[in-house]
Amino acid sequence: MLTDGTVRINSLKSSDGANIIHTTNAEDIGGELYDLREAGDVNMLVSEESAEGSFVQLNASQPPFDDLRMRQALAYGSNRPEINDIQNDGLPTVANSPFGPGSIAYEQDPGFPKYDLEKAKSLVKEYVGDGGKAEFTVTTTSDPDTVRLAELVQQRAEKLGVKVTIIKRDQAALIDDAIGKKYQAMLFRNYPGGDPDINYVWWYGAKTNPVNFGGYDDETINKLLDEGRSEPDQDKRAAIYKQVGEEFAKQVWSMWSWYTPWAVVEKSNVHNILGPPLPGEDPSKAGELTTDDPQYQPNAGLATGHSLIGLWIDQN
Repeated sequence: MLTDGTVRINSLKSSDGANIIHTTNAEDIGGELYDLREAGDVNMLVSEESAEGSFVQLNASQPPFDDLRMRQALAYGSNRPEINDIQNDGLPTVANSPFGPGSIAYEQDPGFPKYDLEKAKSLVKEYVGDGGKAEFTVTTTSDPDTVRLAELVQQRAEKLGVKVTIIKRDQAALIDDAIGKKYQAMLFRNYPGGDPDINYVWWYGAKTNPVNFGGYDDETINKLLDEGRSEPDQDKRAAIYKQVGEEFAKQVWSMWSWYTPWAVVEKSNVHNILGPPLPGEDPSKAGELTTDDPQYQPNAGLATGHSLIGLWIDQN
């Protein structure tokens, strides 16, 4: 296993190294890997389908983010498109909801706060005037890219008059902190696409749910999750889960950043990244492959897995 991104790319470029690599590093995808593809040295598929959301997870069970004003202040005070440009060369799609494009619950504008520096400063001032402390910690891994993102959060919060301390933890300790609610803000990635009901376990009330890492117990979200789970009509389910996204935007339980792109990159002699479509309606019988029906197409949702069926290497 090659955990370092630079090592993975160098292995791919080596004649006797890796045949295929996966990465979510947007800077590499839009930079060196893009250049290698344009030169014909690699094949590459980039997909945001069923993507995980990258976000700042806020601990609503303790100050300062048990107060809506401070959650809103962080959202209003973060120019997320600008941060995306700095961190990722603008490659990913900025997220306004945990539900990405392709989800039945996706809405382009569910009402998440847009950048408004003066409004953010006003909310912080009001919070401090009521006795609150304008400070928090942000927990991250020691990976250079995520540390850089934490520093961007820190810099923008400090423009609001909010002091931010960065805490670096290894991945296992960070997850333990999330379960134990021993953090204030945390850089996180979760909620890959699929049926919205798969997120029930993450979002249902925190009183009896240790993996509701945000520590919120939102009666509206709880009710909607129960309704979505029991509703058989897909159009009605879509409407229910869109309301979930709108409630997240209203309460700012998390500060959404972007939908994480995944890339599968192969040496130039490796082909068929996603594999073939499935057979027709009765796969037990020989027949033509179904190529025009979406339900039979290979899944491009790389965050949830990548099938290796159909890959082949040109030996010439």
